[in-house]
Amino acid sequence: MAKKQQHNNPDSPSEVPPYLEEQSGIHQASSLDSFRVFQAINTCNHTLIHADEELLASNERMRLIMAATDAGIWEYEISTNTTIWSDKLWQLYGLDPKCIKPAYDAWINTVIPEDRGVVELAVQKALNTGGEYSCRWRILDSDGRQRWLMSKGSPFKDSAGTIVRYAGVVIDITEQQKKDDALRESEERFRMLFMGNIAVMIILDPATGTIVDANQSAADFYGWPIEVLKQMNIKQINILTPEEVTLELNKWKGESLGKKHLFFFHRRADGSVRDVEIFAQKIVVQGKELVYDIINDITERRQAEQALQSNERKFRSITEQMAEMVFVTDTNGSLTYVSPAAENLFGYYPHEMTGHLFTEYLAEEDISRAFALFQETLLQHLHTRIVELKLCRKHASLFDGEVHFQYYQDNESAGMIGMIHDVTERKHQENLRKQYEEALQESEQFLASIYQEVNHSIFVVDVRPDGGFRFKGINPIHEKLTGINNEEIVGKTPEEFLDHDVAAAIIHNYESCIQEGQAIHYAESIPFLGKNTYWDTTLNPVRNESGHIYRIIGTSKNVTEQKQLLNQLIASKEKAEESDRVKSAFLANISHEIRTPMNGILGFSALLKESDLSGEEMNQYIDLIQKSGQRMLDLINDLLDISRIDAEETKVHITETPLNDLMHQLHAFFKYEAVTKGLRLTCATGLSDSESTINTDSGKLNQILTNLVKNSLKFTQYGGIDFGYIRKNGILEFYCIDSGMGIPAEMQNKVFDRFQQVDNTLTRGHEGAGLGLSITKAFVHMLGGTIRVESVEGEGSTFLFTLPYNPILRQNS
Repeated sequence: MAKKQQHNNPDSPSEVPPYLEEQSGIHQASSLDSFRVFQAINTCNHTLIHADEELLASNERMRLIMAATDAGIWEYEISTNTTIWSDKLWQLYGLDPKCIKPAYDAWINTVIPEDRGVVELAVQKALNTGGEYSCRWRILDSDGRQRWLMSKGSPFKDSAGTIVRYAGVVIDITEQQKKDDALRESEERFRMLFMGNIAVMIILDPATGTIVDANQSAADFYGWPIEVLKQMNIKQINILTPEEVTLELNKWKGESLGKKHLFFFHRRADGSVRDVEIFAQKIVVQGKELVYDIINDITERRQAEQALQSNERKFRSITEQMAEMVFVTDTNGSLTYVSPAAENLFGYYPHEMTGHLFTEYLAEEDISRAFALFQETLLQHLHTRIVELKLCRKHASLFDGEVHFQYYQDNESAGMIGMIHDVTERKHQENLRKQYEEALQESEQFLASIYQEVNHSIFVVDVRPDGGFRFKGINPIHEKLTGINNEEIVGKTPEEFLDHDVAAAIIHNYESCIQEGQAIHYAESIPFLGKNTYWDTTLNPVRNESGHIYRIIGTSKNVTEQKQLLNQLIASKEKAEESDRVKSAFLANISHEIRTPMNGILGFSALLKESDLSGEEMNQYIDLIQKSGQRMLDLINDLLDISRIDAEETKVHITETPLNDLMHQLHAFFKYEAVTKGLRLTCATGLSDSESTINTDSGKLNQILTNLVKNSLKFTQYGGIDFGYIRKNGILEFYCIDSGMGIPAEMQNKVFDRFQQVDNTLTRGHEGAGLGLSITKAFVHMLGGTIRVESVEGEGSTFLFTLPYNPILRQNS
């Protein structure tokens, strides 16, 4: 190939043949044909190195090489600066040998501009190293389409070791490049689908259990980053023993590329265990068998299934103990479940009735009506229906049954569920009652005038044979006082008309009246007209001829105004007494707390005027004056804090607060006082320094802890004081434990009130106005926490308060 020669330096880029490329950029042809081409060319190249130079130049030899491959051949002679291109190479370059000579410029102009820099750099590097080289680039064919070419060549040396020529081949790799691009795009699409899928996916090596790959959803689900998952083994996730996991993995050996549906328990990074459903498939990647898993979290579904099974067991357990017969039908009316009470009611065992239509156990005259109700219930999904029917026992005898039924549906089926109660005796009693009522009709008419005009609320309640109660009526004054008219209440049970708790209380009173067998009197509170009302009520039982109580007549007097007035008087009295007590205690404490240090200041100030005081005495008096002044200052600060709290002027200033530093500072501050009193003082921190920096009001937290430790030091004479904190479920619990005098049980709810002390007498052995714990409680609430005390008198006290744990998130975490 002819080439423009500038000088004889073989390192010059302009004298180097094209086609050289960095080794890292060599295109790895994956097809067998490309491999054979390069194998043949390399064999020829090595043969040429050791052959006679004349034989290498032989055109016959070149034709043999070209015939053996489908590649273009080139050779560049350094000493003569000549280049030889084979016919195939001219075709590959799309050049006409009749128009130009084989030369560097002719070749480089065929390379598209975007690839020229890379090709020329590869040429220069190959020449500088004097070794094997290869490169690939794109050209435009006569139709303007891009084609990929690839070149590989070798240097040849003379006997002195000097490179005298380069020779190599050029092949068209366009089709192979398309295949590689398509494969790469396919792999990228799979990778995108795999990594971006919301389903949890992992790929396992079944031979070892190693996790080969995992997507982001798997990382989110398990709590480990993808790179950590890819270093793990499935045995670290599956809670089966390693041996059991190995047995499961071995089941894939010899399996065809099929699918499996599996269930396991998997452990996550936070230690939680989840119930998972796995759809697994064996795949082959680059000749290696792998298992591709799609994992679904079914923990909640399993829990729901278990809850359903538990409910079914409870349902059967309850129904099997009931005197009433419980039944379930399908949408056709066939009985699918019958409780054991069927034997007592119908004379059949449950299995004898199951599978039969419910209409088989009805009297002939009630079948049509019952079936119409059944269809109506199913179509309209009706609930809580009650009907009385004539039912047929095993030996054709009939009985009256009260049937409670409603529409029923679960995840698998639908139908009707109901309960049958034998009301034959009740019907008989009702008939008797009707007879008695007719006999008493005249008497009732006589009483009606009284019933209508009396100034008390009157209500009548029927006692049902089953022990239940139904309202029979109320008088007009009752309507006026309660807002309930007679039509609303007649025929209703207390449960149907009143709130559950109120109904339960009323029923209890009715039952008490029946048990006593005589009139009872009681006070009750019932909500009417949107407010609570108070009543003095009397219940009078009414008996039939057989002595059975079948009705209750009640009279009630509305005493709401009297009750409210009495409550107000009691509250006012208690408030006045408490106000007077607190005021007296406050005045006594404040007077004492001011006079005592003031007397000290005045007294020792007078002593300082004496001229014969020694220096030690003078310092002692000054110290006492300072302590008295500090005591007054503390009192004033407490009063100011209380005033600000009452006026809602106290602000919360949230800052970064290093808890451990604060705890250690408090320990150092109070250590001297504790040692002076011969007490132990310990401080414990529940978090590392990096975890202990939180967002809170450091000033208020410091005052809270200071008040608690000072309080313990004040009341502890022996033993010691331990304070610190621990973390519990997202909150911080602080504690201050002392072995002091303790707090009586009756005072433990009052120690956080203002001016409250265990000993409020002026002769007590300690100072203080009783404001510290009140301020402490207010500050704890401002910071979003709670405070409490646990104490045994004579054994010490434990003060506990909580704060939200709001850690500072550091960058390195």
